[in-house]
Amino acid sequence: MNHRARRWEFEPLRWLAVQAIYGAYGAADRAELRGRATTSPLARVADLVAGRH
Repeated sequence: MNHRARRWEFEPLRWLAVQAIYGAYGAADRAELRGRATTSPLARVADLVAGRH
């Protein structure tokens, strides 16, 4: 009775976001290694999410 659940921490979401950014940069690097002449849109989106605009 009167048990209160702890507030849920956002760490799992932060970890997922970091992994997604690393994955996007990796995919962008692979696309550019295959001969893409311009910056991959994935890298541009990852830059925005990471705050590197």
